Amino acid sequence: MRFAALPVLIALTMPLSAAAAADMIDATNAARIAQKLTDLGYRAKMDTDGAGDPMIRSAASGANFSVFFYGCTDGADCTAVQFQAGFDLADASTAAKMNEWNKTHRFGTAYIDDEGDPMLQMDVTLDGGVSEANFADVVDWWEIVLGEFQDYIGW
Repeated sequence: MRFAALPVLIALTMPLSAAAAADMIDATNAARIAQKLTDLGYRAKMDTDGAGDPMIRSAASGANFSVFFYGCTDGADCTAVQFQAGFDLADASTAAKMNEWNKTHRFGTAYIDDEGDPMLQMDVTLDGGVSEANFADVVDWWEIVLGEFQDYIGW
């Protein structure tokens, strides 16, 4: 008798799983991520990077940033994203200053580009998907880190 109810139980949980999967955000659909950014109040302009992978241009905390897609196959079916912002300063920043940032901040990795300007990036794996709430939290953390970094470099 117990085993007779098992198929019914499985059938009842399947639609919930499908609905939950539909709400997951992953990097396979760049346009969906752009739409979620828009839903969260950010601008989101679709573009393509130099490797032919999707890219989104946006802004937060008074600074432009890009969302790059990684782990892509022929410009699609990506597995991760990277939020990235660069700042063109009149005076070159130092590796020591960026190392201090990296040592004291959990989110957002800083480095110096080829022109001596500070860059900030935050990698996010989306392989398998994350909930909409988790994605919104990632974007919120990015905005916080971006603002803190601008203060840190005197932007």
